[in-house]
Amino acid sequence: MWWTYTATTGGTTQVSIISANDGSGPYPNGGIWVWETSASTIAAVEASPVKANAYRANATTFNATKGQTYKVRIGTTYNEVANFRVRVETGPGNDNVSDAVSINALSSGQSYTSPDWTNALAGKEAGENDDLSSRGLWWAYTATTTGSVRVSVIADSTGATLPRPSTYAWDSTATTASQVQTGTRYGDWGTSVITFPVTAGKTYKIRVGNVYGDLGKFRLKLDAL
Repeated sequence: MWWTYTATTGGTTQVSIISANDGSGPYPNGGIWVWETSASTIAAVEASPVKANAYRANATTFNATKGQTYKVRIGTTYNEVANFRVRVETGPGNDNVSDAVSINALSSGQSYTSPDWTNALAGKEAGENDDLSSRGLWWAYTATTTGSVRVSVIADSTGATLPRPSTYAWDSTATTASQVQTGTRYGDWGTSVITFPVTAGKTYKIRVGNVYGDLGKFRLKLDAL
């Protein structure tokens, strides 16, 4: 069976086969295939880039591009018959550099604290170096004054925290991970607080990840020093 999905946000997306409303199913030996295409024939779809191919599994993830259309096929390995539903879950909207959340400019002495965030379903996009932590989320900050800023990963509004966070920043206006990483890098693994110099008019990309892929909730705090 076939579905068409057009991504409204970029980043990690999970497609799952789940039980039907009556509680039956899903397939005991399901399979999910995802192609990056808007084609309308099987031959054209199968000639398109494969984004995910989960054999004998009821869930798979892939990195979606905002606005891109995908064809999803769900079948079964041994011709089982079952009732089921399909669930699509998207990760955080700032999972990719191109969707970085903009932080308004701050004057010296001002601070910004983000809403609550979770790194559930966050991942690495193509081009993110292997030495970066996993499950990264992105922000962008353009300085209006020359000085320095401090970026901190703090507990969310309920007191929940992100275990072993890793915080980075780059001097870059690029919109892909590989391009961002050519800029000057600040921060490292296992760092929840970093301070770095900023120059008026320059944009900095900020990434918060996790050393071992742990899930957690947090807020991002930025102080202009």
